[in-house]
Amino acid sequence: MRGKVTIVLIMALALLMGVTGCSGKKETVPSAEVPQTQEKQFVVQESFKDFDGDQLAKVSGNRDVKHKLSMSKGTYLFRVKSEDPYDALKRVYMGASLFSSLGAGLDSSGWTMYETLQQWYSEGEFELEISTEGAYEIEIYKLPLSDVAETLPMTKNLLGTRVIGPFAADNEIRVKIVTEDARNAGFNVELYDAGSGERIQNLYLNYDSETKSGINEIDTEVVVDVSGTGEYFLAVICNGRCSWEVSVTN
Repeated sequence: MRGKVTIVLIMALALLMGVTGCSGKKETVPSAEVPQTQEKQFVVQESFKDFDGDQLAKVSGNRDVKHKLSMSKGTYLFRVKSEDPYDALKRVYMGASLFSSLGAGLDSSGWTMYETLQQWYSEGEFELEISTEGAYEIEIYKLPLSDVAETLPMTKNLLGTRVIGPFAADNEIRVKIVTEDARNAGFNVELYDAGSGERIQNLYLNYDSETKSGINEIDTEVVVDVSGTGEYFLAVICNGRCSWEVSVTN
């Protein structure tokens, strides 16, 4: 590894540690809208692609590997897909952990998905270490993304720790957060600038100051002044078995 890296874990992974499941009801939205558990065999090719200009870096396979990645200063989106987070993918590490099996939730594609934003403060080659007993795909994007931002209104029904967006907004936005299964899930929602990766505001932390404990059923709306036109991400941090719905409107 060349250079010295200091990684700020933007996503609060500590909230997930030691959590084994969610309490309360299992679903917050109609079952047809939430990804359902399914048996699926994934066949992936062993591949590695480093960053090339504005192109993403990508790693896939089904065995333990180490690769060198060319990193520059800035914020990155890590999208980790695993065949099974408990029996397959064990570790994704590059100076710090980039994957939590506790936070990986089933996606409609059949993969379990875990997404996190990471700030990089150094340039150079860094070793990405992957330990696995099953299929995986890892995509790494340098911000800002080339994706066209979604227009509002926007609603997402997902499971686990995810980054949603980018979405375009101006001035005031309203973020509605709904889940019935959050007490043991370390549920947290944060707003980020999609260009710089800078955290703008913590929108919701599942903690009741009066009872000094988590709240299981959440149905709340947060109004945010984003001070002009821009593109944004929402990061939802929770246990992978926790289903939730987030809606954003102007």
